[in-house]
Amino acid sequence: MLPLVQHFPEDRLIYIETGTGVCSIVAWAHVILGLSVVVNSSDDFLHQDSKEYRFGTSHEQLTIFRPIAINPSITLLSAATKDALLKFTEEPDEEEITSTAKISALGYGTKILNFQIYWEDGRENLISEISYVTTAFAICVSRSLVISRSERDCRRHNLKGSEYVESGLTEFVRYKVSEDRIYEAACFIFGNNKLKRKKIEDYVVKYTERPIYGMETPSAISAIVSDWPAKRKDRVWSDSCLTAAQLCVLVLAFAHVVDLEACSKFEMCQFPSLLATSELSTELAKWDGKAFLPIRHLVWFEVIALLLVGHTETIEDDRVCLFSNWGWSIYINTLGTPDPSSIGMFLP
Repeated sequence: MLPLVQHFPEDRLIYIETGTGVCSIVAWAHVILGLSVVVNSSDDFLHQDSKEYRFGTSHEQLTIFRPIAINPSITLLSAATKDALLKFTEEPDEEEITSTAKISALGYGTKILNFQIYWEDGRENLISEISYVTTAFAICVSRSLVISRSERDCRRHNLKGSEYVESGLTEFVRYKVSEDRIYEAACFIFGNNKLKRKKIEDYVVKYTERPIYGMETPSAISAIVSDWPAKRKDRVWSDSCLTAAQLCVLVLAFAHVVDLEACSKFEMCQFPSLLATSELSTELAKWDGKAFLPIRHLVWFEVIALLLVGHTETIEDDRVCLFSNWGWSIYINTLGTPDPSSIGMFLP
């Protein structure tokens, strides 16, 4: 419809009502097609507090009305009579068209927090503090991970004592994740090679044998946001704690990546909330901080695959060992090995 206005700028107008996608429409219509655009943005349901933003000349060819709630529509009008010539509206049962923005893996956590945290004084310090909390969460979680093994496997690996536990008729072997690897993965995810180990250890002591959710705000974070507006600082810790819990699972997954440097430009979806659907995140939501956390062999593959695919797709990973999307591939490291038993259970 936009090309019709471009070819007949004096005869055609377009009127769009939408609550989302305004920036993309302006970029396409004004920057690419050279049309004059005016955006009317309303922040309340009565449209009393509206603002107008103009792109181009005063004789606009495209008007975008952006209220809080609206049934999206696009209308082609006659410039002379303002009569509607053609109109498209959203069908009630029509699937929503969305897109997945990708972010490189190196510094992914910091970029996500930059999107989520308000632009206030001390913002950078807050993001840094959350990176320490996230790393501590990952270490605390790693110490409770177990994987089910048959009695025969336990004997073959000579596992006994503190290395495995019994729960009913099932034996769980402790799943060890190197804390050095967790630290390296956290530095990678937050793009910060200067994370202080002593500070991480202090947070680990604070959160050991405690549930990840529902804890009081750390004093360091309270001090940073003390001068923020009440409505904002009241939500800071609840939102940050949720993001840290999601990102700690990603840190654990990347602790199993063999070559982190090679994955610097690996692209992941900008919605870390997808990680909440992973099996491990579901368990963390009800974890008391003390119980063992059983995991499957595909747990880390699932976590990274969720962000590789993005929120516009679904994945079925039960029978998959390699996944490719957007030019990148993830795979389980037993792929192509003649004898999978030669791959160490606890090795990345």
